[in-house]
Amino acid sequence: MGNMHVHIDLIAGLPHEDLRTFGESFNTGYALGAQMLQLGFLKLLHGAAMREEPEEFPCVFSEDPPYEVQKTPWLSPEELDVLRAAEDALERCYNSGRFLETAAYAMAAAGLSPFVFYCRLGAAGARHGTANIPLDDYTAFLYNWCAALPGIDKACLRDAMVRDRLATNSTGRLPQCLHVTDALLGRAVKRLAQNPATAPLPGVRRGVALLYGTRQVVFVDYTQKNPVTGRYLLHTRSIDNLFTE
Repeated sequence: MGNMHVHIDLIAGLPHEDLRTFGESFNTGYALGAQMLQLGFLKLLHGAAMREEPEEFPCVFSEDPPYEVQKTPWLSPEELDVLRAAEDALERCYNSGRFLETAAYAMAAAGLSPFVFYCRLGAAGARHGTANIPLDDYTAFLYNWCAALPGIDKACLRDAMVRDRLATNSTGRLPQCLHVTDALLGRAVKRLAQNPATAPLPGVRRGVALLYGTRQVVFVDYTQKNPVTGRYLLHTRSIDNLFTE
């Protein structure tokens, strides 16, 4: 009904689940389209069978709370590190809601499953040192990383990232990596304001940008957010038709 925030939990480190089968679970969960897909790691609390029966479940876990698993017979420490990096990428791109269209476009164009996409992105982020960088810097990192994937059209990638940015950042400002100086943008802003059907509401901040892959102008008035996704509603007009309406 479009009025409920859906949250799915995935737990890495469960008995008999290796990296391949966990990837299958990840892809299944991702395909459900929940607003949050949380990737967590098994904690072996006191009384848990995997803790109390080490002969059957010879796992290594932290002796300090929250007793997180560090190694299982099915997942190596290195594989758990892969998943931790994927968790960081998933939080930044999907669970934050900031790069939903970007991730969807990049996966489709490059032919990558969600699990492979986030594992590779997470590994690249770990190498790049994205843990605490500002949003604009992460946006530039993500653009450059996605642009290097096979099958990516840079104009379409920018379109997706611009749409994501305008839908989730009420300043209406694009980061430097997405900014394009184009006199046509000023003309489009004026034309939108002149048309009663697209004129901005008094006192409401508006974001406007040109999409070069689809030859559209996209605009958003920052009034109300979608109560489930937290994203603002975007509107588009064909560049070719804008000045004849």
